[in-house]
Amino acid sequence: MHDSPCLTDSPLNEQDVRDIVRLLGEVIASSGDIRAKRRFLMDGLCQLVDATSWAWCMAEFDPDKPPSFIGFEHGGWDEDRFARYVEAMNHPDMAAVTRPS
Repeated sequence: MHDSPCLTDSPLNEQDVRDIVRLLGEVIASSGDIRAKRRFLMDGLCQLVDATSWAWCMAEFDPDKPPSFIGFEHGGWDEDRFARYVEAMNHPDMAAVTRPS
């Protein structure tokens, strides 16, 4: 099998891609609502990249106001670390970081 031109310059190898596709298939086949599937996906991605925690955030964007979070889920955080993360995300200087995305 030859290397795909898309993967030639990628830090992902073929096994990485297979693992990601397998995880996505498992998410689709898993039971539960969208929140359960989101948690399954993020926990699986953490295993693939050896991460210990994750956060999934959805926000409404209004250029004249700070971001307004409408959904937030997380996993793998202890209470203190998560509190510091939320505090950092709500800092006024974060607008410059989050606004472009």
